[in-house]
Amino acid sequence: MDEIQIYIGCTPAQEVVAKVLAWSVLEHTRDPVQFHRLHECAVEFEMPRQPENRPGTPFSFQRFMIPEIAGFKGRAIYMDSDQIVFKDIAKVFERPMGGAPLLCCDTHKKNKPRPMLRSSFMLLDCARLDWKMRDIVSDLDAERYSYQSLFSLEGYDTSLPRSWNSLDQYRWPITALLHYTGKENQPWIHHHHKLARLWFGYLFSALDADFISEHEVYVSAENGLVRPSIKYQLEHRLIDPRRMPDHVKAWDDEFIDACAQREFNTVPGEYRPPSKTAAARTA
Repeated sequence: MDEIQIYIGCTPAQEVVAKVLAWSVLEHTRDPVQFHRLHECAVEFEMPRQPENRPGTPFSFQRFMIPEIAGFKGRAIYMDSDQIVFKDIAKVFERPMGGAPLLCCDTHKKNKPRPMLRSSFMLLDCARLDWKMRDIVSDLDAERYSYQSLFSLEGYDTSLPRSWNSLDQYRWPITALLHYTGKENQPWIHHHHKLARLWFGYLFSALDADFISEHEVYVSAENGLVRPSIKYQLEHRLIDPRRMPDHVKAWDDEFIDACAQREFNTVPGEYRPPSKTAAARTA
């Protein structure tokens, strides 16, 4: 089988988070994998003119650059950095596409429609996709489609199992991929996420395997990219941050407040105005 090509939407600020995701992938596959951090190969483009068409995160538009980066050849998987996996991703990479240029998961759930999150995990046939970032910006500026329809992948195949984009829910043995969608609650940002133990399980495993170094995590904390109390968890190998002493949790107050002031984006930029819907917060 060809080497699995995985493109991770991220910036340097998400380096540790992206490496935890990569480690979770490697823990469950024997097939060779090549990871691409999209900030390292991103295509340059001008921001859309209208604020409502600007990205919701520093890496939102990166996913649409993949076919161009790949030279419009081969298959690729796109993943947001705020995800971890529990099953062999080779099963997705090898999945028959039936001539479709793209497969994704339908993220609609009863009374919580979140279609914009469909693009957060995709299997792409780059030869069948003519996406170019500059053309996409031109189309947004010309109102040929909306930001929401773009990220909802309207018109594309949503036949990937929902278990490969489970939004803040974990049910074993069903869940294949857990997506921490609420930026204000992500385990590296806040200590109260009920599923934080799953993310820290992979972090500790990656540390034990020297895939991530403690120094990397400490530097991220010192630079305000992850919460300060992560250092306590590392020192005590405490997998569930909710069990930290209250005085340690208080270390995070200033950090969380600073993140909130930036709409929980860790780097400056021209982002969309805050949306009232949970779906739009993470696209």
